[in-house]
Amino acid sequence: MILLIGRTMEVGRHERGKPGLHHLAFSVNSRAEVDRIYEEAIKPLAHVEVEDPPIDCPEYGEGYYATFFFDPDGIKLEVTYTPE
Repeated sequence: MILLIGRTMEVGRHERGKPGLHHLAFSVNSRAEVDRIYEEAIKPLAHVEVEDPPIDCPEYGEGYYATFFFDPDGIKLEVTYTPE
């Protein structure tokens, strides 16, 4: 894994393709946990911008299941489950 950290002089909301964090993924222990976090994210008072509801993503690996959303700064967050 390569991690590059640097500064940008640009101010404002994160935009994909510009300097900064691309996205952050969190691994959980079950598909049910992915679903539970998604249900919390879509509650009206959560004010979360969802990119994708929980979906199977076989292109990332067998059994890969995830939901994707954005934090207030526009950084993509991913909650994922992959069976062992």
